[in-house]
Amino acid sequence: MSLEIPALDPDIAYHATRFDEVMGKPGLTTAQFRELYCQLLADQGEPLARAVTTDLAIPTRHGEMAARLYSPATAAAVPLVLYMHGGGFMVGDLDCLDKIMHEFSLGTEMAFLSLDYALAPEHTYPVALEQCEDALVWALKNVDALGVCARVAFAGDSAGGNLAALMAQRHHALLGDTLFWQGLINPVLDFPGVTAAQKLSHRQFGAGPILNIDVMKSFNQAYFPDEEAMIAASPLRFSDDMSGLPPAFIAAAQCDPLRDDSAEYAALLRSAGVLVTHKVYPGMCHNFMTLAHRSKVAAGMLDDFVRFAKLERTKALAKSAAPASR
Repeated sequence: MSLEIPALDPDIAYHATRFDEVMGKPGLTTAQFRELYCQLLADQGEPLARAVTTDLAIPTRHGEMAARLYSPATAAAVPLVLYMHGGGFMVGDLDCLDKIMHEFSLGTEMAFLSLDYALAPEHTYPVALEQCEDALVWALKNVDALGVCARVAFAGDSAGGNLAALMAQRHHALLGDTLFWQGLINPVLDFPGVTAAQKLSHRQFGAGPILNIDVMKSFNQAYFPDEEAMIAASPLRFSDDMSGLPPAFIAAAQCDPLRDDSAEYAALLRSAGVLVTHKVYPGMCHNFMTLAHRSKVAAGMLDDFVRFAKLERTKALAKSAAPASR
């Protein structure tokens, strides 16, 4: 019995096919794979307006990590979003999402600290996660220099969405009200589940476009030293109490093998009492956030991200401004 497979949005179909053709060339080295990925993502157009940017070098236990701070032009200290890019933990850099970071910062009226974490296979789990943790500690120690207040959110796409979810799970108890939101865009949430490929979305889109099961398995092999690490890095397998996690916006693509993992994670968070907005964008494939210049649906997702982030920002600032009860 054949699977009924949702159709890809015609607005992005050509790009998805071209992406698969370019990235699927046999015999690519890691360096070539990274270069081609960044070249494909370079064609996103220019932002309508630009935030103030500062390139930084953040000290971490694994050496200095490059980062870029995007700040709205305001004299007031603003909340800070730590943003982690996607790319299967093997590809991607600060420039790949530069246009979107400008738009996110200005749209949400928050500062975005985009992190250029170390990539596999040179650096395996948990190096990237630990660098993000060190960036959080560093940022909270340097709020005045960064022009931000002590209100923090985590966000990311794909592999970066995984890092954002892990950061929220592991640090919400310590941060308390300081952590006010998490934004997850087609996040990777269950690495052993990808290997098993049991979910409907795995079967529907196991061959892609943009992302396929074989590519995800190769990412896993490069990033993880063992099966235990895969489980530890899977937010869907987190066994501790999640009732204190911040509100979440989870964006999934209908034509993505990771789609059903997002739905499962949204349900898990809701069962813990977490406020969740989970949206599935019709006709979209993995990495669709970079196709907003081609697709109204993709552009709508970026608008949703900004809207929900700004809503939680407003709540967080109002809460911090409220007089303490006696």
